[in-house]
Amino acid sequence: MKQLTLLLLVGILALVGCEGGTETTISSRCNSSGRSNVCTVTLVSIKGGVYRYDVKNDSFWPGTNAVEVTMRITVEKGTVQVWLEDPQRNKTIVGVEPGQTTELKGTAWVTGSRERSFSIYFEPLGEGEAKQAENVQAEIRYNAP
Repeated sequence: MKQLTLLLLVGILALVGCEGGTETTISSRCNSSGRSNVCTVTLVSIKGGVYRYDVKNDSFWPGTNAVEVTMRITVEKGTVQVWLEDPQRNKTIVGVEPGQTTELKGTAWVTGSRERSFSIYFEPLGEGEAKQAENVQAEIRYNAP
């Protein structure tokens, strides 16, 4: 029940946590086994600018400032750019085309003093009305240090 409540809260926060006028509808589900974690995120529709998705985990040790992340990303319609930032603000970026599965491996910066989290950034590519993507799915794997 606690996990379901957390997922609903994350979903609500995701809807109101958009940046730069980005319109997004999102669903997410996270599971953990020991220190291994998998989150499946679906951005049903993303339109406009950059959308930041925060992966929160109470199991991060207080001194942790980075985590290794492996993602598999697909998009049904449109093209999307996805990236992580490490503690030095260096980006690991991939572009995802419709119908392809793209892998992103990199280091993500863990922030926050009470709620520890790292961010994944999604941006639809294109101009004007074409700057949108549909059914972006990301499987996010990481070990909580």
